[in-house]
Amino acid sequence: MIDSFAISLLGLEPQCYQQASATEKGSIKLVLYAFVGICILSLTSTFLIGLFVSGRYYYAIPISLLGTYILISIFRFSLILIKPEIKFISRLNEVVLKTTWKEKWTKFKASISGIRTRLKNIRWNTNVAIPGFTIFFRLLYLGLLAFVIIFPMTVLSNWSDAISYNEQLREKALSTYENAELSFQKQTQQFYSSSDLTERMSWYEEKVSHEYFTMKLFVRALSYSSFGLISLVVFGLFIIPHFLLFRLMRKSDYQYVPSVNAYFESIITSDFNSLQQDAKHILQSKGFQVDALNLNFLTKNHPYLIHEQEVKPLENVTWKSWQEKITVPNEPKIEVTP
Repeated sequence: MIDSFAISLLGLEPQCYQQASATEKGSIKLVLYAFVGICILSLTSTFLIGLFVSGRYYYAIPISLLGTYILISIFRFSLILIKPEIKFISRLNEVVLKTTWKEKWTKFKASISGIRTRLKNIRWNTNVAIPGFTIFFRLLYLGLLAFVIIFPMTVLSNWSDAISYNEQLREKALSTYENAELSFQKQTQQFYSSSDLTERMSWYEEKVSHEYFTMKLFVRALSYSSFGLISLVVFGLFIIPHFLLFRLMRKSDYQYVPSVNAYFESIITSDFNSLQQDAKHILQSKGFQVDALNLNFLTKNHPYLIHEQEVKPLENVTWKSWQEKITVPNEPKIEVTP
């Protein structure tokens, strides 16, 4: 069951996963444990955020489910972006997607070889992507997701102090409202009866009793001693799965990536073979002699097939035969009589 969950969650190839070593499968299981941990923490933290925002438990439940779904979807998307280096993709770039711009750029670099000789200490590599962009954006959105979990969990770990602080903020808000009402009466010279003022105050007290001062609670969470430990745990749960998957997809000793390459090679080779068989069958049905036809063009873009350039055999040419090859027969002259 764990293997099926890993395959569906991380988008692994089932046949290749079965060929992975015990170490690789152990790394994938650690990724799953971290994923489950993030899921549990997300449910708890988004429930608290829903409670703080709405002030009602029955509103906090759907907010928690929706927030967890969004957070986990982004986290899973970040994990499945880590894919093995498949050889046929690089081969396709060389064979199929090769454009003339690269050739032009190569000629341009050759024309300025003199300048490059003077600047030989500076190494330019135009085939490398701009460094840091992928890592920067990955760290950015993962960091934001991590803080969505860290602040509510820190408040939860100091729940009694946080609730006490929130009660103080409620009382302060109620006192501010009462002072504002009395100040308004003095300025407008409209004095309400004591029952009317009591009714106003009871309405606002009922309203404030369900309020949570979310941002003030989160700011106070920074002063709690558990903030550092919770941050370390949450960031670890985010970083460790990425590290394990990067290691799994890039380490040459592991078996999963070679099995993926072999798997795709077998599929692509089978498709090209089927293409050839179908082409021969159609040609035979049209009355062509298949053996007399050159069908090598059907395998032209085969990424795993190395096409060697045809070398014409050398032939000995005598001077007389050479003159015959280069001599162009003169066209017969047409005489026009007046």
